[in-house]
Amino acid sequence: MLTREDNNVLTQVGRGTPMGELIRRFWIPALLASEIAEPGGKPVRVRLLGEDLVAFRDTDGKVGLLDEQCPHRRASLALGDNSDGGLRCLYHGWKFATDGTCLDTPTEPSGSAFCSRIRAQAYPTREIGGVIWTYMGPAADLPQFPEFEWLSYPAVNAVPFKVLEDCNYAQAVEGTIDSAHAACCTASSRGARPRSTIMSATCNRRSKSNTPSTACATLACATSARKASCMRA
Repeated sequence: MLTREDNNVLTQVGRGTPMGELIRRFWIPALLASEIAEPGGKPVRVRLLGEDLVAFRDTDGKVGLLDEQCPHRRASLALGDNSDGGLRCLYHGWKFATDGTCLDTPTEPSGSAFCSRIRAQAYPTREIGGVIWTYMGPAADLPQFPEFEWLSYPAVNAVPFKVLEDCNYAQAVEGTIDSAHAACCTASSRGARPRSTIMSATCNRRSKSNTPSTACATLACATSARKASCMRA
């Protein structure tokens, strides 16, 4: 069993935490490309590693992932107007490009250079395999994008999907790599006893019959979907 301190180190993923800083050094899935399929369409809220973000596809088809709160008065950019190459805040009309560049500050006087000094927090994105990926770490440490084989599969052979689980990311990972439940459920579903006496004892504690217990069956189904789960705080 982990101590409370070690558990916190493992499970906390906010900015500045050990695991949060580690995960931010990798390209990670943010949302499905289909969620922002339409150029100039409605922005989508995304919560990733404890941060509230907004994703949108501008009218030129470019994807942006910004801090949800406008840097001016902290209004939600998820309620903004996505048009003419940028996302405009509904409060005072400040407008931002997909890379966070401020494009317009209509409340400033004519000739003001204030806009050039403002940027929204933006994270780089890549659209591959039907998924919008992002990198949330230091720009100087930007890694090469991973060349997963399945990313090159045609659409008929790879269908992206996501599952939202009301749990910490560590619980999802633990279930995915837990080989014990697979042997238990497979053997039980065939009406046979598992080969391993340890596995047999595990199954017997969960169910006294030769049919898989609800816990085993539920876990097996959930595990098959966890591989596409997004990380959550």
